[in-house]
Amino acid sequence: MCFYSWNLNVIKSHCPLCMLSIKDGKIIVDENHMMTKLFAGREIVFHLAAQSSVLVSYRNSLDTITTNVIGTANMLEVIKSCRSIKSAIIVTTDKVYHNVEKHEGYKEDEPLGGKDPYSASKAAAEIAIEAWQNLSEIGNKMKIVA
Repeated sequence: MCFYSWNLNVIKSHCPLCMLSIKDGKIIVDENHMMTKLFAGREIVFHLAAQSSVLVSYRNSLDTITTNVIGTANMLEVIKSCRSIKSAIIVTTDKVYHNVEKHEGYKEDEPLGGKDPYSASKAAAEIAIEAWQNLSEIGNKMKIVA
């Protein structure tokens, strides 16, 4: 998560639970600390956060990958450590499927792929989600649905 401001109080007003530090002149938000506090005592997590613009992904490819893949992996790590969470529902997109210009849509068992940074990032997030679903620590504890 990135916030740009010269004033730490502005950022704190938007994200009161954030742990903030400054590194190389940039304000760093410790997402895992924030999410751990937010998820404490919760049983269900809905993850809908993403950089969701294909056009923006062309201009800011690395930010798109970081937000959509690493952000999802960070969230999965936090829910793995929160004992109260029983379920996680993660929203992705139909853009995760290899685009063959089908008019009737795609089925969940079709190959993943991506012709642009956004689609590739969401397909990579799906693969990460599947990996966390298979981890024995999570598999015995909770249900993750994407």
